[in-house]
Amino acid sequence: MKYLSFFFLFGLLAWGTAGAQALPAPVSLIASPPAPSPGEKITVTAATPSFDRHTAYFSWTIDGRHRPDLSGAGKGTIELTAGNIGSSQRVAVSVSRKSAAAGLAGGEAALTIRVVDLTLTYVAETLVPVWYRGKALPVPDAVVGVVAIPEFVIDGRRIPPERLIYRWGLDDEQNALSGIGEQVFRVRTSDLPGTSHEVKVRVEDEDGKVRREGIFYIVPYAPVLTIYSSSPLGGVEFRTAQRFTGGRGLFDFLAEPFFFPVAARRDLVWQWQIDGQPFAGNTGAPHLITIDTGGYPQGPLSVTASAHIPNSFLSHASAILAFFLQ
Repeated sequence: MKYLSFFFLFGLLAWGTAGAQALPAPVSLIASPPAPSPGEKITVTAATPSFDRHTAYFSWTIDGRHRPDLSGAGKGTIELTAGNIGSSQRVAVSVSRKSAAAGLAGGEAALTIRVVDLTLTYVAETLVPVWYRGKALPVPDAVVGVVAIPEFVIDGRRIPPERLIYRWGLDDEQNALSGIGEQVFRVRTSDLPGTSHEVKVRVEDEDGKVRREGIFYIVPYAPVLTIYSSSPLGGVEFRTAQRFTGGRGLFDFLAEPFFFPVAARRDLVWQWQIDGQPFAGNTGAPHLITIDTGGYPQGPLSVTASAHIPNSFLSHASAILAFFLQ
C-alpha cells in the first residue's frame, strides 16, 4: 500500500511540475515585422494570456524613455517607425491589473527590434541579344536563380552575406535548400501552362539575433520573336521591328529570339515565309534570310518567322514584318 501511495504522490508531483512548465508567461511582446526595413511601420503587441487585456494598464518604455502617449488602460498595441539600417529600438512594457484575489497583479516584457533589409531578385537563364538592356524574363521549363541580397548590421557591425544562414522553400516544400552563404536558389520552372512558383527564404545570423523572411513569386512569360532588317555595315536596324521600306536588291533580315531557355539555343527549329510561301533560312544561320526583291512585284510583302523547341508545347514564338517594296 505504501508503494501505491508513493507512486500516486510521485504522479501528482510530476503532473504539477509539467503543468507549471506549460503555463504561458503573463506578458510577452510580439513585433510585426520582427526585423523591419528602414522606414517600415512596426506593430508591437503585448500578449496577456492570463488576464483580460482590456482592463489592464499598459506602461510602455522605448529605449529607456517612458512614453505616456502610448501608455494607458487597454493600450496593448503600439505602432513605431523603423529607423535606418543598423539601428535598433528597445521596447519594454509593464502591465498591471487589479485582482480581487491577489490585489495588484501583472508582468513585464521587453524585446529589441533591429532594422535590417532584404531584397529578392532573380536571374533567368533565358536568351536575350547582347545589345538588349532589359532583364531576361523567366519562361516555362527554364532555370531561374532567385538571389537574396541581405543587409544586416548588428551592434554596429555589418554581417557579410556569405556568413548568414539561408533556408529556402519552394511552393509546398519547406526546406528545399539551407546552409551558410546559400544566397542563390536555382529553380526549374514548370512546363505546365499558367504555373507560377512561390519561393520563400528565411535569413538569420549565426547567433540568432536577427531573422528576416522574404517571398518571391516566379511568373513565367512566353518567349518572344522579333524580326529586324540587317546590313553588313550597319548591323541590326532596331527601328525596323514592325515595318521596313526598300527598293530592288538584296536585303537581309534577322529573327531575334527573346526568353527561350538558354539550354535550348541549339535546339530551336526555324521557319520562314514570304507572303505565306516557305522560304529557306541561310545555311548555318537559320535565323537569317536574304531576300532578292527582284523576283517580287512592287507593293507590300509579308515576312514571317517562327521558332520552336521540339516536343515543347510552350516554347514557341512567331513574328511578322511588313516589307514595303518600292
